[in-house]
Amino acid sequence: MRATIDSKNIVTSVCGPLTASVAAWLAGATLAMISGSALAHESDDVIVRGGAALVSPHETASPAIVGLSSNMQAGFSGTYMLTDSLGVGLLAATPFTHDVDLKGGRTLAEVTHLPPTISLQYYFETISVITPYVGVGVNAFLVLDSDMTSYGRSTLGTNSISVDNSYGLALSAGVDVALSDTWSLNAGVWNIDVDTTANVNHGALKIDLDIDPWVYMLGVGYKF
Repeated sequence: MRATIDSKNIVTSVCGPLTASVAAWLAGATLAMISGSALAHESDDVIVRGGAALVSPHETASPAIVGLSSNMQAGFSGTYMLTDSLGVGLLAATPFTHDVDLKGGRTLAEVTHLPPTISLQYYFETISVITPYVGVGVNAFLVLDSDMTSYGRSTLGTNSISVDNSYGLALSAGVDVALSDTWSLNAGVWNIDVDTTANVNHGALKIDLDIDPWVYMLGVGYKF
């Protein structure tokens, strides 16, 4: 038995912190543009960034049997510039945990994973203090743990659930806003192809999960 799963929208609980982060980022960007700092990337530069990362599953398939909640964690990224305009970037984070919920809000299970992503990035010419970039790469959806809740055990009649690892294409875009020659504000977004399978009761029930999440990150960067 197989079914295709549809996720919920971004949960309301993360909207407040995300909105506040966006407001703080915009305020910092405005101050940076007023100050006139410049941050042109050059060959052999290393840029490290840290901040808040939100993984928001986005599925459009039916039937909408269950959904996956969004989750925010500490996010990290780094880029090594191969040339003045080409770089290799890595996205990492602390583990994300998503609730697997029935329509109506009851939680069947929890899934914890890591989303490391490596990309080839192209950096456009810096305009004033703003350096935009785009990237294409590969994501690894690495499942660390999957556990059935007591409600899930009573509903499905089993304590057995596992979720397969997945590897897929990742597209990204971002912008660095200079605060000084070395410090910057950063905003990035990734769209990741994640197609995996949840195996319930040792595979007696297989659920296809086309998660295809958006990943949003706001943070601060430092260039070496």
